[in-house]
Amino acid sequence: PPFRDCNASPSTHLTLPTAAGGRQAKAMEASQRPPMKCQYIIDTIHRAVQNYGDCLVRQSGYVYQFIIRDAGPEGQITLDLKHGRGEIRSGIDPNADVTITIMDEDLVKMALGNLSYSNATEKGRLEFEGDQLGGYVLSDVLQLINKREANGGQSYTTASDETTTRWRVGTVVVFFLIVVYLLVVERPKAVMTGGGPLELERVAHMPQGKLAKLSNGVVSKLQMFSGQAFRQLVGGRISADFRPRPSDVYIVGAVGAGTTWVSQVLHGLRSNGSMDFGDITEVVPWIEVSGSKAGKAMMARQEDFSPRLFKSHKLPSSLPQGGRYVVLTRDPMKVMLAQYHLYGNGTWGQMAGLQPGEMPVGLWATGIFAHTSANEVWRNVAAWYECCWHDQKAIWLTYEDLLEDPVWQIRRLAKFLLPNLPGPDVLKKVEKQASRKFMLEHVSQFDNHFLLERLDIFREAAKKAGAPLSMPRVLPEAPYLEVPYTLDELFSARWERLVQPVVGFDSYEAMRRGIQGRAAPVYGAVGSSAPRTWGVLRFMGMLLLVGALALAALSVGPRSWRSAGVRL
Repeated sequence: PPFRDCNASPSTHLTLPTAAGGRQAKAMEASQRPPMKCQYIIDTIHRAVQNYGDCLVRQSGYVYQFIIRDAGPEGQITLDLKHGRGEIRSGIDPNADVTITIMDEDLVKMALGNLSYSNATEKGRLEFEGDQLGGYVLSDVLQLINKREANGGQSYTTASDETTTRWRVGTVVVFFLIVVYLLVVERPKAVMTGGGPLELERVAHMPQGKLAKLSNGVVSKLQMFSGQAFRQLVGGRISADFRPRPSDVYIVGAVGAGTTWVSQVLHGLRSNGSMDFGDITEVVPWIEVSGSKAGKAMMARQEDFSPRLFKSHKLPSSLPQGGRYVVLTRDPMKVMLAQYHLYGNGTWGQMAGLQPGEMPVGLWATGIFAHTSANEVWRNVAAWYECCWHDQKAIWLTYEDLLEDPVWQIRRLAKFLLPNLPGPDVLKKVEKQASRKFMLEHVSQFDNHFLLERLDIFREAAKKAGAPLSMPRVLPEAPYLEVPYTLDELFSARWERLVQPVVGFDSYEAMRRGIQGRAAPVYGAVGSSAPRTWGVLRFMGMLLLVGALALAALSVGPRSWRSAGVRL
């Protein structure tokens, strides 16, 4: 090793630069002393600084002051590995970062590895002042010099360049593989699985052919009937004769969110509590059925009231523009259960040929409600938020708030619907007529018979199944229904993937609080704006960050990374 001869007494050594005017005096004083045993170490460091001082500066970043006690003025040596290409010189530097006071023989032992830095400090054979980390960094610097000088003082630049190149290429390959993994594996997996429990996601992503084989084909039966029924029910379009008006009010929300309930409230407000209708759909029709056979009959009584009211489960892009909106939301789990009792295990299911209880609630939730071909409730919330969260032509209402505080919510709806607030008697009457007790007592007025009896498919299906030609939209409190606890995880994952990137709320409860804090719009107010969706931008930002790290790896060598790690 280059420090193997430090015990020798060299006859010659390199002369270090000193302060002006002092070199001759110090040389005379030094000639009267025996040479330092560590002179070979100093000479080796001097050559290293001259040949590759810039590398040592990158490795260290400190100014060291050595004071060799038994060497007199000649033992005062400054090693600058902080500025420029580095320098070693005689004398004292008052701005040194680290000061090391040691005996000549102990310095030799440390260079040979016979005395460690920590032992020398503990035994009082080394005095240290300044940044403690500098002592450990100095050990790394001496090791670097030792390796480079081990080959007879010849630099190993070629080998270092090869190592650096290999390191850089490996780093780039690793970053590339990470990006490929995120794009090709993780992102599609998140999209395909939805992020919910795997056993439920398998059903939610199952092709219709495989889904039809589960539970004796109940899903296939129900979907076949529903497809035929909705084609006849909706007619595929809104009537071409329909002329929207700016005063029109659309009650919108997912199926099972409470649109029939809110229809009863709003019709009562505009009619002073009139119950002069056989079925609520006579006075508050579905806008999407206006193009069907039953459409003209349902639209006939709209001219009797102002403003006109329509309900819909469609997205904003499918509705006439220019009206006002009552946007109704409800906890997705409650919406799923409402749809199950209405379609999966109710009159609709009977008309489809299902027996009571034949459709398991878990299969309904995963194979239909949260299936990737549906996800209606979450897409509905996201679409209406983008359209109308900041639009003063829309009022937002939650099923839960209307249930907990009907008095206040009915007043809100009245202020939005009408130019003037109805009197207290009307408000009390509307509140009473919107109660579950009242609507159950008049359930035949909320069972869609006005619509169903005009369509052939329902008449035939009801006759075949021995079911009544009606679909009560108001049901008694359903008995407790046990649902798989993993459905909460599935629905939370759906919200996180489909709704949160759009609305910013991390759960339905958080959005409900946001709706409660949203300013109530007033009659006739106009204005709209929609926030941007940041999900794509966040993903792009992640890719840019990975790219920046890759570029940083290309521009920095391995020793610089190691030096940075030592400093940290």
